[in-house]
Order: sequence, then C-alpha cells, then structure tokens
Amino acid sequence: MRLAAYLHVNYEEDDLLPLLIVVFNLIPITIFLAVLSFTIVINFGIAFIVEMIALLLCLAWLIPCVIICTVSALVLWQAIQVSRFIIGAYIDRSLSGSIPPNKVH
Repeated sequence: MRLAAYLHVNYEEDDLLPLLIVVFNLIPITIFLAVLSFTIVINFGIAFIVEMIALLLCLAWLIPCVIICTVSALVLWQAIQVSRFIIGAYIDRSLSGSIPPNKVH
C-alpha cells in the first residue's frame, strides 16, 4: 500500500469537512439556543413582542457567526487538503527514488 493512499490524498470520501463545520459552529449555535431558551422561559405568555425582538437580535448575531465559522472551517479544510497532498507527493517521490540523493563534498 502506498503511503500517499494511507494519508488520504484522494478526498472523495473524506468526512473531515462536515466534522469541521459542526465543530466550528457548535459554540455559536449553543449560545443562540441558550439565549433563546432563556428568553422563552422568561417571556412566556407575557410579552411576545419582546420575544420576537429577542429572536431577531439572536438571529442577527447567529447568521454572521455561522457564515464566518463555516468559511473558517472551509479554509482550514482546504489547508489540510493541501498539506496532505504535499506530504503525500513528497513521500511518493522519496519512495520511488526519483529524487536524487544529496551529494556531500
């Protein structure tokens, strides 16, 4: 088995991207749900207008956070892909002997 194949240089079935998106978006979504749950419990049956304002403010905070976190996860995933490809190509070349050995004078 080639070491580059072991390092998953082919990314057709790579599950790293969905994992990164979930991990990067976990904190903003958790904060959103906590704040929204708190306002629902406090304002239940009393002030639905305040609840709608709280929901709009929470969504105004959550949507940019999710966009930024998703883009950050995509950038990190792409960097991991590139580094895996470079490492795999280097290992393939070094194992195939196409790189001449260094000559010491």
